[in-house]
Amino acid sequence: MSPADVFPISSALKPGPTATGLYNSVSAFEYADRARSHVHPADFYGSWRSPEDNVVTARAFSGNHPSMYNVVTRERSELFLYGGDPPSGSDAQVVKFDVERGEEVWIRSLDVSADAFSWPGLVTAHGNGDLYVVHGVQLARIDAETGTTIDSVELPIPAGVLASDTIFNGFNVTSNGTLVVKSLSRPAGCTVQGLSAVAACLDVGPFPPSLVSTLDPETLEVLGTVEMPEMILTRLAIAEFEGSEFVYMGALDDAIYRIRVGDSGALSLDTWVYEGFSVEGQPGSTEVVVMGDWIVFQTTGGLGTVPMTVHVVSQADPAEFASLDPFDAGPTGISLFPGSLSADPDTSRIYALDAGRGQVGCLQFVEGDEGPELTRLWVVDQTTLNLATLIGPEDARVLVTTDAPGALMALGSGVDEYDEFVVWRSAETGEELTRSDALPAMGIGLSVNPGFSGTILYPAADGTLYELSPRGVDPVCPTG
Repeated sequence: MSPADVFPISSALKPGPTATGLYNSVSAFEYADRARSHVHPADFYGSWRSPEDNVVTARAFSGNHPSMYNVVTRERSELFLYGGDPPSGSDAQVVKFDVERGEEVWIRSLDVSADAFSWPGLVTAHGNGDLYVVHGVQLARIDAETGTTIDSVELPIPAGVLASDTIFNGFNVTSNGTLVVKSLSRPAGCTVQGLSAVAACLDVGPFPPSLVSTLDPETLEVLGTVEMPEMILTRLAIAEFEGSEFVYMGALDDAIYRIRVGDSGALSLDTWVYEGFSVEGQPGSTEVVVMGDWIVFQTTGGLGTVPMTVHVVSQADPAEFASLDPFDAGPTGISLFPGSLSADPDTSRIYALDAGRGQVGCLQFVEGDEGPELTRLWVVDQTTLNLATLIGPEDARVLVTTDAPGALMALGSGVDEYDEFVVWRSAETGEELTRSDALPAMGIGLSVNPGFSGTILYPAADGTLYELSPRGVDPVCPTG
């Protein structure tokens, strides 16, 4: 049996530079694509006909890498991770691995002050072949072959705000490769680090409004900057709609904004706004996901005391939307998930997650004659604090995420060590196809992105990067 028969999707993919902003690879960006769909061109090599016979093997890559955030692929033999937490004493860094040998090729440490505001940055494989990394208030361009820093620049920060109180939590890339970044600043006088600062600093003072900027990927010149009406908590999603390119983002409160990107990288705040969607007891939105002509998100941007809601909103008119609570009230009485849902533009199916409820579910979206509509397809009991990935062909999608049954109890007791499993499910029915053996807990709010040849990459919180490989005795999809 040839590799094309075993791994038809990733075997057909020809890695290489593109003019569309992202390297042609299985996982060039943190959530698959600029729309943040979480749908990757990757394979599942387990059995659908006899899932009880599936086996998952695990391999650990060399080295220990604290506070890993994201892992991306470029060429078939290459893997890159971003990690590090300067306040705890570990440098922010990018690491390249040789996939076949499972060993480090190079490590590039990044200059971040230990007393500066700390938040996970990001590494991305750009369409021009280089790596781009945001860390603190810096953006760096790195040679993927050698790890050499080609260029770096300090990003624009809001007026009157200290650089040590500002970070850029990730970035995105437009269809022509322009980089789009967003600032996030804590109030002056607040010294709390990471996501905890959002809740802990509310009494210190107002959060400064975020700046969104575009940069030329070749020169790192700032092309445009716009100040948002308020602080933007979420990362950025990009959509091409009706001949224009838009950047969508969720504010600290219940509002979704969008920015129009001009051909030269100029930015303008659009009049399109979706706001006032949270009910009492719900926090704001998570990251927005683009699904065709619609944007999708769930209301788990913080700790909720009522069931969360999934919203699907028209890019043409924010007054046209559908919403549904996918999960009933759970035993804990809380709603909690530190990340975005996943949305499949090919099937119009949305995958929601709520650790507070201890459930994962699938919703079907339909543009009906009487307006948009959401229905619940399936819900399963599964507790995850990490994002879900979609792999496989359109007619045989597989949903991959983690299951950590003891996570909330452990974390509530001040313990950050617990068992976590990776679970593969039929995205259509929710049927479990296989799961890994117990692994050390994964970092919270991360994604299990795929590699080539049916693998899944698992960044454990203890600093170990695992490669998981599901295998079946009859690896044929339902339509194969």
